[in-house]
Amino acid sequence: IERQMRELLNGMWEIVEVEGKKVRLEEKPSMVLDIESCKLTGNSGCNIMNGEIEYDDTTINNAIRFTGIASTRRMCTPKAMEVEDAVLDAINKIDAFRILDNNRVGLYDAPSDQNLIVLKRK
Repeated sequence: IERQMRELLNGMWEIVEVEGKKVRLEEKPSMVLDIESCKLTGNSGCNIMNGEIEYDDTTINNAIRFTGIASTRRMCTPKAMEVEDAVLDAINKIDAFRILDNNRVGLYDAPSDQNLIVLKRK
């Protein structure tokens, strides 16, 4: 069952909310989750980011972690940089996911109930 749930994460996502705040950038940050090869690529608001995806279902249902996150170092508008800092900060705290509806997923830090990032299918 865990594996089937994870398969739902495969694909392109827009980051529409970070730590409870709606992302108010014209060009939304996004991520591509490649569940098969355990890779994350995307745009954190300004820069290109990539990293690894790890699962450990022994401790939490629907466990997911993003590790080895690296990003380019381009300067952007202050607003884009602010969003990017929040996205990168939140990604490092995530350890679980939940399906919110047909095209939205919440990424959070268990056992907290607060979504750190909300993804919307692109």
